[in-house]
Amino acid sequence: MFNRVQAKENAKTILRQRTFLDVLGFGGILTAFSLFLAIAQIVTIFMSVARGILLVLLATGSLGRFIWPALWCVLILLIYICIFGTVSLLFQAGMVRSALRLARDDPKVRVVDTVLAGDCLGMYIRVALWQFLFRFLWGLPGDAALLLSVLLMRSSGILGVIFGLVLMVAGLGWSVFISINKSCQYYFSYFIAEDNRKMAALDCLRESGRLMVSHKLDLFVTFLSFYGCNLLSLTLLANVFTVPYQYVTYAGIYEQLTGSFHPIPQGDMPWRSNGKNKPLQENVLKASGSVKVISGEFEGTTFPLAAGEELRIGRDPQRANVVVGPASQAISGLHCSIRFEPATGSFFITDHSSNGTYLDNKLIPAGTSIRAYSGTIVRLADGAMVLRLS
Repeated sequence: MFNRVQAKENAKTILRQRTFLDVLGFGGILTAFSLFLAIAQIVTIFMSVARGILLVLLATGSLGRFIWPALWCVLILLIYICIFGTVSLLFQAGMVRSALRLARDDPKVRVVDTVLAGDCLGMYIRVALWQFLFRFLWGLPGDAALLLSVLLMRSSGILGVIFGLVLMVAGLGWSVFISINKSCQYYFSYFIAEDNRKMAALDCLRESGRLMVSHKLDLFVTFLSFYGCNLLSLTLLANVFTVPYQYVTYAGIYEQLTGSFHPIPQGDMPWRSNGKNKPLQENVLKASGSVKVISGEFEGTTFPLAAGEELRIGRDPQRANVVVGPASQAISGLHCSIRFEPATGSFFITDHSSNGTYLDNKLIPAGTSIRAYSGTIVRLADGAMVLRLS
């Protein structure tokens, strides 16, 4: 499923519930990051020009006379990559985490989460390095074509110039195609890394590629649909609205691709402010809940949960009423139990396992009942089974 219109409407509904103080909080963080991006863009333009000059010098055999400027360019590039990459990835980690929690109606989401995702920075750096390596390798034919085009245009004769121009256009076209293709293919690697902390970085890229097999064009069209927002983002004040809107939209699309998306009617959204939750009366009077299996055994199955009922998940049929097969060794005999409380519209999850139960990637203490709300993601062990409360 890929429905950008529905994802956008969901994002608007979610963000309309943030208070003015939250908007100011987002504004301060995003304004600071925008100033940083403005400086980074200047450096990026400089490095793009320097890269083109270096290719020309290499093709003309004149690089030796400009070896020191070339080395300075490489040094500046390395410093730029380290500083810009680290800050950008830290911001990316925070925005992805916040967007996923907002999309999942997490009552604990806070504005400061956008700058408090340092625990994922190492994973994001590894993902970014793999992305850079793959894009570099796929971009080599384009660079080779550009280099060869300069060599041909230096040769005497009109044919050399014509073939050189053809190769130059082909090389530039390949570079643009690879940039768009790989950006779409690997876009959700960071979302997957946030949801699966123990997954290897390379596996995050592979999983993103699997999700995007037939949706790259859809995602590219979604990128283009935000063209107006990106123009507005050139003004710092507009960033307060456009950047969270885009991230929450992409979080919704990620939920659609993983099968865990649920549209939020405008009247059913609780008011949120810095992690505080005031449920609406309609939610409080909810008579029953449900637990949907997002991944693992029983994937796609929804278990209804009425008042007084308890869902017990595990491998032991004597203790569990949702019994998983022996192949799921990470799941304990009785891994966890879930019950619904209609008076508050909330769930209570109790961990009984040896490998842990996680609520939105946070480990809950063994033997303790923890309250959770609709939209919470429950992960058993290392992801052997992932559930969504609703």
